[in-house]
Amino acid sequence: MSAKLKIFTFAAAIHLLLSGLSAAHFGEWGVDRRIVDSLYYGGEFTGSSNIYSFFAPFVGEQVSVLYTLADSSGTQQPWMLEGPNHEINTRITTIYNFLNLPEGKDLFCRSFGNNALRLNPQTTVTRVCVIQQTMPSLTLFRDSTQVPRWEPLSTHDYARLNP
Repeated sequence: MSAKLKIFTFAAAIHLLLSGLSAAHFGEWGVDRRIVDSLYYGGEFTGSSNIYSFFAPFVGEQVSVLYTLADSSGTQQPWMLEGPNHEINTRITTIYNFLNLPEGKDLFCRSFGNNALRLNPQTTVTRVCVIQQTMPSLTLFRDSTQVPRWEPLSTHDYARLNP
C-alpha cells in the first residue's frame, strides 16, 4: 500500500468516525468538554459535524404561503407560486422556511407580494397569508391524540402602486 493511499485511508476513517460521532450526538454524552470541543472543531474543519436530521426525534414544522389575487373588478382567486419542475418548487419551499426568522418575515412577505403582482399583471391587490403546518410529537401522533394541522401565522396585503 502506497503512502498516499495510507494517508487518504486514514483521512477517510477520521471523517467517518467524526460523522458517526456527530450523528450520535456525541456532545450530549457527558464526556469531558475538552474532548468534545476538539472533536467538534475537527468536525467543523472536515465538514462532518453536520446535523443529521433523519435521526431527529420529532418532525419539524413546514411553512408555506397562500396567495389571493384580486383584480380591479374585485374578483378574487387563489394562486400558488410554482416553478416548472420539482427542483424549483423545492427551492421555493426552502425560501418559505426562512419566514421563521423574525427579522426577515416582513422583508420576505413584501418580496413575495411584489413577485405575485409582477407575475400576474391583471392583479391590483394580492394577499400573502403565511401558514405553518404544526406537527405533534411522534408519541402523540402514534397514540392518535393529535394530528398535523395548518395554522395561519400572518397575513399581509399588497396593492399595485400604478394600476
